[in-house]
Amino acid sequence: MEAIKKCPCMGINLDKLIQPATLMILAEGKFHGYIIVQKLQETCILQGKKPDPSGVYRCLRLLEQRGLVTAAWDVSDPGPAKKLYKITAAGMECLGNWANTLEKYQRSLGLFLTSVKSAIRAKSSHGEGKTRASGGGTPDEFKIGHSQSTAG
Repeated sequence: MEAIKKCPCMGINLDKLIQPATLMILAEGKFHGYIIVQKLQETCILQGKKPDPSGVYRCLRLLEQRGLVTAAWDVSDPGPAKKLYKITAAGMECLGNWANTLEKYQRSLGLFLTSVKSAIRAKSSHGEGKTRASGGGTPDEFKIGHSQSTAG
């Protein structure tokens, strides 16, 4: 059962949406990297899980290289200088493109989820496997013998 905790079916790959989430945060204002990491943790995408800070900083460097954000050294506070990140016009355009893409994904995923639920109900009605499906749509509602599929 441990293998299921790292299965993509548990939503662990949602961190792939760090780029649009970072751009969304920067659309709200200028922030230091550390604050961006904290704000990412609060997003619905990461569901309270702390993102890997080194991955966030890699994302910020990539966004900066692509001209989607700018970074300037902030020396206003005591202590070491910190980079202050700001979204650019190109970054806002990119965020708009992400919104359009995510809307298309949402529609496609809705159709796909309907098909998945149908397949689960069909298999369940034939008495094959242990399944539970309801109209909700949360991962907990679809327990499909993962222990069988991860056994080797």
